[in-house]
Amino acid sequence: MDLSTDPAVPDRATAPQFSDSAPGSATPDILCAGLDLVLACPFNSQPHGAETMFANAGNRFWPTAHEAGLIPRRYSANTISRLPEIGMGVLFLPSVDRDAGTSGKAKVSARDITQFNDKLLRFRPRACAFVGKHSASIWLQRSPARLQYGRQPQRRDGIGCEIFVLPPTMTSARRYWNAEPWHQLASWIADTRPWRF
Repeated sequence: MDLSTDPAVPDRATAPQFSDSAPGSATPDILCAGLDLVLACPFNSQPHGAETMFANAGNRFWPTAHEAGLIPRRYSANTISRLPEIGMGVLFLPSVDRDAGTSGKAKVSARDITQFNDKLLRFRPRACAFVGKHSASIWLQRSPARLQYGRQPQRRDGIGCEIFVLPPTMTSARRYWNAEPWHQLASWIADTRPWRF
């Protein structure tokens, strides 16, 4: 689908980008109006910002996203800033403790959650998908052990988008890997709105 000829899809390529960064991040979240999907990532997973996120050769994100139908083949780690062109963005949950992945403890304040929610409310994506259970458990206020991967029945009050939790794609999390929730997400997006490419 040619985005420029679809009146139902905002001109994402020229939409103003959100310029606030997670604390210590080298690059800002990748957000604009009219997104179908925002990938919510813990800040501790990418201290250098979105431009290098998922760039490790062993990371499963790019091949999985393509196989599921979330992205066309031409997108890769060095073009992540172009994701809004196909209706996707990236949002970091700020101030997640960098040792949280191993210690199970996180330092996330009520202000951090408010800022995260404010971005969802400002840009209003149709879906927000947490990459990994850790950030999702903080945001949904549920134990990771009680969360299932896939579409979530629970939402935060006032946040209108659908919520998904996806298995992390980095090499260090291979024991949790399952591509099916990624395919479920792609199917939901395709089923609820005509696809864009």
